[in-house]
Amino acid sequence: MDSIYHKTCNVVTALPGLLRMTKFKVYGLIMRTKILYVILLQSLIHSSSAQLDSLKSMPLDSLIHWLDADRASHNQEFPQLAHFALTTALHDNDIDAAAAIHGHLSFWNYINYEVNGFDSVAYHRIKQIEYDEQNKNWEKVAKGYIDLSIDYVNNNQLKLCQETLFKALKIYQSLNDEIGLAEVNGQIALLYIDTGDYENALTYADICMPVFERENDYFLMADMYVSLYGVAHYELGNLDTAQQYLDRCIQLCSDHELQQEIYILTTAYDYKADIHIEKMEYETAKSYL
Repeated sequence: MDSIYHKTCNVVTALPGLLRMTKFKVYGLIMRTKILYVILLQSLIHSSSAQLDSLKSMPLDSLIHWLDADRASHNQEFPQLAHFALTTALHDNDIDAAAAIHGHLSFWNYINYEVNGFDSVAYHRIKQIEYDEQNKNWEKVAKGYIDLSIDYVNNNQLKLCQETLFKALKIYQSLNDEIGLAEVNGQIALLYIDTGDYENALTYADICMPVFERENDYFLMADMYVSLYGVAHYELGNLDTAQQYLDRCIQLCSDHELQQEIYILTTAYDYKADIHIEKMEYETAKSYL
């Protein structure tokens, strides 16, 4: 089976609303909270210079809010507006704004990967981190490192991914940020899944799972049941244990109305089918395909 990272790349192309599942809910839920704002503002944009000028005339903070809402789109005018905002922010020496704009540009380039490719995704993320470091916005720096680590792993630069994750880990430790630590430990676990070190993947999964359970974060719990525990135990040959975690994922989605999380459920059913094939239970396997 593909790793969670590689599966995510395929899903993003087809379903941009899912965004990066491996970032957990931070990006997976972004459009749900902003969809009305996006619909309202996108009605202003077609292609005319008059409409672009209208957006450019907005106050900088309003334009950045628009960029935040629209960054998951395929709007080809997004870069022009973002670079206009960036020029304004740098002219005003507004480092916070410049960091935010670079972050939005990185995300838009991720969604529109075919336009500029990996280099633009990474460049803007690194610039976001640099500006946030200047202002000592350490939580944003750590989140930027997590984003960058996923960019690296999707570009098969696993060593850089690991180095970047441990930079984020160090920052969250200094901040004593339990939620941040849980997120970055989950990302480290996923990296170990990607490198085939399934024992270490389970070790790091055990570090972050209690936090997600305490927070009743059913989305992350379901995602980890399949992407970490299910995959790791399947690859280690612990088929019955893997199936138990996959069943937990499916039940959790049912109990907490997460059936719309197609990616998570599809992955769970794919692995259940593989388990039944391994057990030579072919008729049962068919029901999950």
